[in-house]
Amino acid sequence: MNEMVQEVLSSLNTVLFRHVCFSFLVIGVVFFLAGSQTALLWALGLLWGFIDTYFMFNGIKKGMKMSAEASLKEMQRTLIKRLFFAVALVFVMLKLDFPVLGLFMGFLLSHIFLLINLIIIAGFKRK
Repeated sequence: MNEMVQEVLSSLNTVLFRHVCFSFLVIGVVFFLAGSQTALLWALGLLWGFIDTYFMFNGIKKGMKMSAEASLKEMQRTLIKRLFFAVALVFVMLKLDFPVLGLFMGFLLSHIFLLINLIIIAGFKRK
């Protein structure tokens, strides 16, 4: 297993804790600036991002214990789960006549923060 991947996986609790703290900060700012309905939509997007991050890390953990071919199939199954969840959530939001912009903004910010978080962890681990 790649050493960097091992260290990031060992930092999973830290990543998820920072993810939750960042989400609460963003929800608070959006609530203050735009109101409760917009903050709720952004909160759903951030929750979607958190669940997607969990799916991703769970797929990586499962794939690291398998052979290369089985690992590839596991990652493909994980991708399909993530896509299915995303499409289902967007369809439900559209069916309920909710705007999906806040949902996508929360999801996008969630993943931007995840990338920053992983860069920070990788930087600390290299020293």
